Formats: sequence, C-alpha cells, structure tokens
Amino acid sequence: MRRSVTTYAGQTIVRYKALTVLGWTVALHAVHAPGSGSWHTHYWDSWSLCLLGGLAEAVDGGVRTVRPGTLRFRPCAQAHRVRGFAVTLVLTSPRRHRASIWIDGRRSDPLPVGREPQPL
Repeated sequence: MRRSVTTYAGQTIVRYKALTVLGWTVALHAVHAPGSGSWHTHYWDSWSLCLLGGLAEAVDGGVRTVRPGTLRFRPCAQAHRVRGFAVTLVLTSPRRHRASIWIDGRRSDPLPVGREPQPL
C-alpha cells in the first residue's frame, strides 16, 4: 500500500492507495480538517464511503453531513470544503483536470507536508 500525506490550509489528508487499475484507484483516506477548510476541487471524479467519524461538507447549494455509511459521488470540477475528521474508502477515476484550492480568494496548488501553498 502506498501512503501519501497532503497538508494545506490547516487540513491534513493521509491517503493509503491500495490498488490502481487503468487509472482507477481504490484508497483509504484519513481526513483531519478541524477548521472550515479551503474550497478545492480534485483531479478525478470520485465515490467515497465514510467508514468512521464525520464531516460537514460545504458545496454549492448548501452543506451535506457525511457520517459512517454515507456514500457520495463527487465530479472532479465540484468545488467543496470540509470540516471534521473521517476515514473514507474512496474510488477515484483517472485524472480529468488540474485540481485547485482557494486560499484568501486566490487559487493555489496543494503542496507536500511542510510547504506552504503558493499563489498561481
């Protein structure tokens, strides 16, 4: 299993990638987002199943509650932000576009742990 850690805007995501076939990936994500988080998109479409904990996920049009047993589909271009702690099982599609996060209203790219995001 391959492990990666991403930290930005006070959030930490630890990803354990279990299997990748033809660009599709199955992974376990541990999300620690104690604050309101930054708006962001992902490289891929995804389906996630919450296994432990819970999140408040803000999307255009409102806030969704994510609890154990919650299954969500998220298109790659859907901006969202999360708050809380959860462990999720995630299926991601092959990359569809460049991911982005917004800090103080400006788009930035997530960087590895220990480095601050830089404006584009």
